[in-house]
Amino acid sequence: MKYLATLFLLLLLVQLSFSQKDVESVKKDLRQDEIKSHMYFLASDELEGRDTPSEGLDKAAAYLSEELKKFGVKTLPDQQSYFQKVALRNRIAPKTIEIKFGETKITGDSKAYLFDGNKISTKADFIVLDYGLESEFQANNVSGKVVVSKAGDGKTQNPREYYFLSIQKSKWAKEAGAKALIEIFPDIPFSIVAHISRDRMEIDDEETISSTGFQHILLDTQKEKIDEFLQFKGTVEVNVVGDEDEIFYTNNVVGYVQGTDKKLRDEYVVCTAHYDHLGIGKPDATGDSIYNGARDNAVGVTSLLISAKNVAKNPLKRSVLFVFFTGEEKGLLGSEWFMTHPPIKPESMVYCLNNDNGSYTDTTIVSIPGLSKINTEEPIKEACAEFGLTATDDFPEADMLYSASDNISFSQIGIPSVTYSLGFTSFNAEVRKYYHQPNDEAESINYNYLYKFCGGYNLSLRFIGNMTDQPFWITEDNFYEAGQKLYNK
Repeated sequence: MKYLATLFLLLLLVQLSFSQKDVESVKKDLRQDEIKSHMYFLASDELEGRDTPSEGLDKAAAYLSEELKKFGVKTLPDQQSYFQKVALRNRIAPKTIEIKFGETKITGDSKAYLFDGNKISTKADFIVLDYGLESEFQANNVSGKVVVSKAGDGKTQNPREYYFLSIQKSKWAKEAGAKALIEIFPDIPFSIVAHISRDRMEIDDEETISSTGFQHILLDTQKEKIDEFLQFKGTVEVNVVGDEDEIFYTNNVVGYVQGTDKKLRDEYVVCTAHYDHLGIGKPDATGDSIYNGARDNAVGVTSLLISAKNVAKNPLKRSVLFVFFTGEEKGLLGSEWFMTHPPIKPESMVYCLNNDNGSYTDTTIVSIPGLSKINTEEPIKEACAEFGLTATDDFPEADMLYSASDNISFSQIGIPSVTYSLGFTSFNAEVRKYYHQPNDEAESINYNYLYKFCGGYNLSLRFIGNMTDQPFWITEDNFYEAGQKLYNK
């Protein structure tokens, strides 16, 4: 017993020693002038708001790659540069959508929407499934057919869940060889209609979209002739007409620092922040039309750069990926591409420490959606406390914001993730005074607070990268179940 007690005490002292070294390392490297330098460049008029795509965004990507190289952060072993090429599609909304069966037509106007696929004509037999879930596609031969199903799964009432289910249904239908999928909604949620009824940007994955003639249409049940349609036997014709979509390319920026522990170096902490913003838009009362995006998200990018420099000098037990995403403001596109084209195995990514921001109203706190979902809550709280800040996810919009940033691309497949954000207790009018506004500029930032904020983020990364236990969910929900599947727990 005496031996075990001594051993436990030694292990505790070693852990405390590592923690203190981490604190000293961060505080030694942290400099306010360096933070300002990054901020003033990233949020400068020269970058014209870093829209996706734009010359300003390309300049920002070049800056990030140069800084990573200067710090000694490496490219991944099998990559030639820091750039991960991202193919995006500017999807032009169709002019008309028509569904024809027999001599009867359902014309789209405001009740049918192209969710996925191309502007083409499809003619095929059709089959009716219940909700179009994966098991139904597996149990029925839908190859070469038009599939008709109800929307949702019969359980969820959440519009966002409807949306993500529709994404999954597209995938299942394409994998099963369906020519088209028509989802019939009881009442299409506004949040989905608002997204897909106008020109929009999305990832262009040639293997799953461009190379197929697949179409996925959302159809409102209020449209006349639906019942007649469902009773019809025979061939259905689907015509989607409109201008050709535009394809272009941009980049995620990815750097890597290998871990020092022979076992833990195969586990990766992924530090993420989006570097795009809104570009040039409607002028404000002063005539300023450049949306510089200092808070959103030059702050997040700067936090990662500060941490990358520190970790390159003083590596952690775990390996670290530093990932700067493109296209977040267009719908989390950079992170979606990263997770559908991962440069390393997803199961080797054990944690995502995202950094995304709107504004702040309380300079004594850091607001962290997802904080209490994972066993990293105490290390993060301890790290923030070293800089006089309180970490919290106790605010009304925490769950909503958790699903609204790049962290969700990781969480959905089971990777524990949080979003580290500037302090606010509610996403209220005071936050919106700067959020997505032209006045969100570098000179309007409280740099004493940002110094602490960057320090807390860097130290959180060091504590998590060196912790003995693997980060994992403690809240048993869909993310927990996905995590068990991903890591074979």
